[in-house]
Amino acid sequence: MVIETQISDEERKNALVIGTSLEIGECLIKKNYFSFVISKGEWDNSRYLKHYSCDITNLEKTKEILNEIKSLDCIVFAQRYRGEDSRKEYELMVEIPCIIIDYLISTEKLNKNCSIIFMGSDASYTITKQNINYHLSRAGIIQMVKYYANKLANTSAKIRVNCISPCKINKGYINSDFINKIPLKRMCEKKDIYKTINFLNQCGFITGQNIILDGGSSLSLRLYDKGEWKKIISYDNHTYK
Repeated sequence: MVIETQISDEERKNALVIGTSLEIGECLIKKNYFSFVISKGEWDNSRYLKHYSCDITNLEKTKEILNEIKSLDCIVFAQRYRGEDSRKEYELMVEIPCIIIDYLISTEKLNKNCSIIFMGSDASYTITKQNINYHLSRAGIIQMVKYYANKLANTSAKIRVNCISPCKINKGYINSDFINKIPLKRMCEKKDIYKTINFLNQCGFITGQNIILDGGSSLSLRLYDKGEWKKIISYDNHTYK
């Protein structure tokens, strides 16, 4: 049995979490972080969690909040835009995170070996039922991660930037047809995300990566499992049925 190490309040690291839907702030508290959480909704504060109700597109207020935080060892961008406006999708998911990171760099609030993690989606590398704006923003996140990973690795702080891209997350709705298409025969659970966040925070030699949590569904679509292969001379003269 693994026993969590008990540390003093002064020894706790600081984490900033944007968005509350996955309860990542609470997850980080269990790993000896003090969590600062920013989201549009209401959230109860606790001994190791301080919530700020704010739309991060309100840059003036967002920067006021960031100024209250002394330093950071971890940042998790877990916000999500729910709408059809392509401009707002890009602004919330790509443009504003860039501004936040640049501001934290300029104000020297990122500690050495700080870990920055983006919550992405399988829509960054495959086609889902989400709209085109969702797909474009998730693909944009991957390039943003690579850009900042390269930029921040070349500093004395050695800040790392990575992304986690899960498939459909289990939030109480089950689709057996969907699950049957996943080799591991289950949906992604919140605990899978928490473990990956903890791993990325602890492993100091990973940066610029997109960690795919899809139970193996992206391996090959299982196209080669069944059926008989026949030799053909030309694709142009062959009729497929």
